[in-house]
Amino acid sequence: NGLFKQAITAGKRVRSETRISTGGVSVSSAAVELAQLKLPTHNWADAKVCIIGAGKMSTLLVKHLLSKGCTQVTILNRSLPRAQALQEEFPDMQMDIRLMPDLMPCVEDSDVIFAASGTPGWSAGRWGRCWKVQAVAQLLQCLVAQLQPVIVACVL
Repeated sequence: NGLFKQAITAGKRVRSETRISTGGVSVSSAAVELAQLKLPTHNWADAKVCIIGAGKMSTLLVKHLLSKGCTQVTILNRSLPRAQALQEEFPDMQMDIRLMPDLMPCVEDSDVIFAASGTPGWSAGRWGRCWKVQAVAQLLQCLVAQLQPVIVACVL
């Protein structure tokens, strides 16, 4: 019992005397903070954001983006219902909902891309190729090498 109390006291002291609790507390919040640091203006208001996926991680991303001042994103998903549910959950966020066949135009038009799709299935790609959706961030890194500077964060 005494050891437990000492551990709690030590933990409280570390949190109050250091900056350990000032950073992101989830993968999605850390991704949003890191991407914001990489933006030329460090401001979400003038960034074109694309989120691939419309599940739990995307919900957290939208929440954190809203808290940081982002008010417009493109949601790219395999199906409309889940993306529309995400849109209904965040009425303050303007969302352009697109389906996976629009991947390339969305990538070309984005400054920041969050890959938040964890589906184990396959997705049809440009030129008839296919790739595993979990590897979409790696694919995007290759695709955007020929485009403008883009920030890609994978938050699966």
